[in-house]
Amino acid sequence: MDSGKTIKELGLDRYELTQIKGNDLIFLHKDMCPSQESGGFTFACLEFHSQILGAGVDEIKYEVIFRGSTLYDGVRHFYSGSEKTDNYGYLYYLDIPDYILALQVLDDMQVSKCKDVRDARNL
Repeated sequence: MDSGKTIKELGLDRYELTQIKGNDLIFLHKDMCPSQESGGFTFACLEFHSQILGAGVDEIKYEVIFRGSTLYDGVRHFYSGSEKTDNYGYLYYLDIPDYILALQVLDDMQVSKCKDVRDARNL
């Protein structure tokens, strides 16, 4: 069974994309309340799964590595994998340095977008 899905199939096509340097991971986020200073966003980290030779960027398939949401006080919900990519709660062959980079992107984003996290770190 092919468990990879396109960004659109995952329902993430309206999210902002951040490439994670030097690996096959991408980080996507979408502000939940862009008009509020206090912050909050939903997020997903995806790993490259497959692409048909000659297909466009919209045809690239990914697996969900982790996903979740934040509010003004930081990460509230964090899930590994996804039922949509048939790896819910289970990750294998982890490349720990790559995932540390992805978690750093998440942390940087919560500092910049979540008021209480920013205040707690005195930034």
